[in-house]
Amino acid sequence: MTNVKRSDLHHNFLKSIIVRLDFQGVLESEMDKVLIHIKPYAKEHGFLRYEEKNANQIDIAFTDKGIQNSFEATNKVRSQKVFSFINEDRGFVLDVSNNFICLMVNTTRYTPFEDYCLIIPSIAEIYNNNIDFFTVKRFGLRKINECLILEKERIKEFFAPAFFSYFDCLDGVNIIQSNHANFFIIDKYHINLHSNIAQGTFDGKILYSIRLDIDSYLDNTEQINLLLSDSEEMKKVNDLIFKIYISSITERFIELLTDESDFDNTIMIGVEPNER
Repeated sequence: MTNVKRSDLHHNFLKSIIVRLDFQGVLESEMDKVLIHIKPYAKEHGFLRYEEKNANQIDIAFTDKGIQNSFEATNKVRSQKVFSFINEDRGFVLDVSNNFICLMVNTTRYTPFEDYCLIIPSIAEIYNNNIDFFTVKRFGLRKINECLILEKERIKEFFAPAFFSYFDCLDGVNIIQSNHANFFIIDKYHINLHSNIAQGTFDGKILYSIRLDIDSYLDNTEQINLLLSDSEEMKKVNDLIFKIYISSITERFIELLTDESDFDNTIMIGVEPNER
């Protein structure tokens, strides 16, 4: 069962997906040169609503103190114009600016990677073709899975203790929240892995929110350019996140997710059937 494939899954968590490319070399005054090409692309791909908004951008400057090798961070917040394209039918939001492109996917249904993986590379190509000093700095794919479990004792039945654990070594312990954060590297990919258990209430009953947040990214310009030009490299990032996701759940939970019958929502809330 550890060799489970995406096609084996008949159910999935509620999921949020963020694909983001950060870059430099583009002035806000140059955005008209790319927007004139992005707008027809967006409309052709179902992004039928358009908004302009201002967002806060935080610049962090570090000053070396020398002897103690300590650093003092000076935060500067500035307003940044963001151009937003919305595909309401798919739950897609595409934000573009003079230093990032970001695609957000929020839907209760499973969204195949193939449905959105070429959007960021296509928009990046528009920038590259119209901006002289366009330089990519970071590419990241982030997936957030979340569900609600009704009985604390069953957390260990469905979620791997290496990812999700809580303190219960003393009598009378009432878990309120448990957070785990890890940073590691697999091959050339940097991984930020966050897992969280939080106690809450729903309809007057205590339940537990289970959240898995996996962010895989590259920060090497040459590697990013290769990834943007090769769909197989894009798939490698997605496959890596899937392996981490499968490692975070137990064989018992995998059996339930691969079962074709309806999922029992009295066990867990937030697991939805995949559309076939």
